[in-house]
Amino acid sequence: MALINCPECTHKISDQSVSCTNCGLPTSKMSFLIQCPECSEFTSNQCISCTNCGFPIAKPAPFKNIQPSSEELKELKELKLLKELEAVGEHEESEGIETIGVIIIICIGIYFMSKDDDINYLLQHVVGLFSR
Repeated sequence: MALINCPECTHKISDQSVSCTNCGLPTSKMSFLIQCPECSEFTSNQCISCTNCGFPIAKPAPFKNIQPSSEELKELKELKLLKELEAVGEHEESEGIETIGVIIIICIGIYFMSKDDDINYLLQHVVGLFSR
């Protein structure tokens, strides 16, 4: 692959492009030298085969903008919806686990910070706050 200058706007483009990315001039209307992949000699892009060894010169395939069918669009939407639902489900599960972890840490903290003999009363009070 080599970079060439577009003869219309002098913008650098790939010799494998279908058209100039700046002005849109098709490369089929441009004349430039390309290197033969077989013998490494330079030949015109307008030639069907290398002028030195006869190796066929590949032309860039035109870009085809193919619209997906209604069934394919429906499947894509369903897949997207499933991925979103899975992401929401994973998020909800992790929130529940995080909440339980916070409650346990708070209870352990209260246990160690409390100097009272009636620790059960404090723990029941804290658990009561979270269960409302």
